[in-house]
Amino acid sequence: MKLTHAVFFVGLIAATLCAHEPAVLNDEAVEIRVVAVAAGKPDLAHVRGTAFLVGPRGLLATAEHVVLNEKKEVIPDLFVLRPTPPNVTASRVKVVKRFENGRDLALLQINRKPDEPDLPFFEIGETPRTGQEIFIAGYPLVFDKVYRWPLFRFGRIGSVRYYLRQSKVLVLDLVSADGFSGSPLIRFHDGKVLGVLKGGATGNAQAGFSVATELSASDLVLSAEGSAKSSP
Repeated sequence: MKLTHAVFFVGLIAATLCAHEPAVLNDEAVEIRVVAVAAGKPDLAHVRGTAFLVGPRGLLATAEHVVLNEKKEVIPDLFVLRPTPPNVTASRVKVVKRFENGRDLALLQINRKPDEPDLPFFEIGETPRTGQEIFIAGYPLVFDKVYRWPLFRFGRIGSVRYYLRQSKVLVLDLVSADGFSGSPLIRFHDGKVLGVLKGGATGNAQAGFSVATELSASDLVLSAEGSAKSSP
């Protein structure tokens, strides 16, 4: 019964997400836009979290803590592992934007050649609302290791009224896991991204809630040089 329900649910997602073009994405289209973030070496054994494409030239969004070490400094050797079925493509990345006021958000840039083709990316949505159906896709450590394809998890927005360290956050009726940090918070009905997963509830794991940093199109604006720049 559970397997039948799961198959039906996945089919329903694919049917719903394919119903509108071009904003809406099927499950494979979501997968190729979500990458694993690795530190030190470009392999699955060194994955720290998740990021996702927000621009055609390899701009990525993630949670800032995914790319910081214990001293809150940017990790020097960062890579992403991008699904390119049937394989995975590893690329070096650099942090190009960090944020202030406690926003757990960072932008990364894939090191690419000018003649390389554009990459598929997520559109940014507007006006998240309490009760909206959402899902995340990322690289959690839930089995014996991290696998090459992102896992999906589904829930709803529990509240849009909360702030964390002066930063607007979305509370999610959804359980997180290590490795999901940095995952896109995707609105079910149109496939647009509303936020970046920060992590699960702290101090009460049984609560079953998670928190995401709200994301807007203006967050994706870089400095003229395209280099690291803090933003409120």
